Amino acid sequence: MVTSLDALERILSTEQTDLLVLCHSLSMEECGRSIALTLPWPRIRSLILTVGPESGHALFPGTILDAMDGPAKLVSIVGKLVQSESKVNAQIY
Repeated sequence: MVTSLDALERILSTEQTDLLVLCHSLSMEECGRSIALTLPWPRIRSLILTVGPESGHALFPGTILDAMDGPAKLVSIVGKLVQSESKVNAQIY
């Protein structure tokens, strides 16, 4: 788990990452900055967790999931996003 944009940038530049999971507690600005950091690596997929359908996160590229949909839905979507990867390294911010 990453707790700052600096740490996220450092990890993205030094470790192979397949999936970036953005928690619902992040601001729109933090989401945008986090996703922008992944642009040099187009293989990195983003999963944005929200609370409620009207979060405004639809403006960002990536898959959006309402965190209240439950763990089964989360596991299913993560599986679909990384199904082509044999070993998955996900970063959560």
